[in-house]
Amino acid sequence: MTFIGTRPVAGLHDLTATGVSFTIGAAVLAPAATVTSGMDFVPTPASVGLLLLLGAVPTALAYALYFRGPRTTAASTAALIALLEPLVATLLATLFLGDRLGSTGLIGAGLITTAIVLNTRSTHH
Repeated sequence: MTFIGTRPVAGLHDLTATGVSFTIGAAVLAPAATVTSGMDFVPTPASVGLLLLLGAVPTALAYALYFRGPRTTAASTAALIALLEPLVATLLATLFLGDRLGSTGLIGAGLITTAIVLNTRSTHH
């Protein structure tokens, strides 16, 4: 995805590409989700509105910006920076949800952070 993002399709806006991708993904995954989901989703106006808000703002906007990034950033840097997403999610889970990070997770987080810092330093010199 990072490699392909360096050469965008002419005339295809980032938000449009994100919307089409998410729609296709939702259509493919929805049947399996309805069969295997353990959650009881009740489609009230408030719950559907919240679902649409979460899909549009933090998710679609973030991916649109992600697709725009490789155009001005080296693919290697963009790929490393993309690794911040799971790292930040893990850190937030430890801070706010009480999750515990084991030694392997700590080593992985350190390696990702070190790689990003070293890559950023080498591209700025």
